[in-house]
Amino acid sequence: MAEPDILDELVIEVERFIRTGWRWRAQASFSSLNGAEVRVLMIVSRHGQMSASDLADKMGVGRPATSSVIRRLRNQGYLRQQQDTDDHRRHLLSLTPKGEQMVEELRGIRRKIWHDHLQALSVDEQRVLLQLIKKISESALASKA
Repeated sequence: MAEPDILDELVIEVERFIRTGWRWRAQASFSSLNGAEVRVLMIVSRHGQMSASDLADKMGVGRPATSSVIRRLRNQGYLRQQQDTDDHRRHLLSLTPKGEQMVEELRGIRRKIWHDHLQALSVDEQRVLLQLIKKISESALASKA
């Protein structure tokens, strides 16, 4: 368990690090997209076709919270929603070609920014950081189960 002073400092630095990480969004040509919309595009890209309920689960929010985001992304031409051929009550979300192009732009910008940030660490330090982040993530996921 972390000491209180160390814990406070860790929380502050991790939150600052996360905010810094999102600055890559400002450099892309998609200023009309908000954080939730970017996140939806990235999740659908990573996991492929999925229902709105599956998307909400992956985002850790309720289905109503995703509805307006999905609608905006469909209206902007980034997402399509099609009836599931196996279960006609379900609709599946997938990226349009425009959505795929946006995700590639997002990934390219994000990689460049993070590459620049991580230059402060040696390759060995980057490996240690990765191990530590994975350890924290696994602990967080285990505590949810």
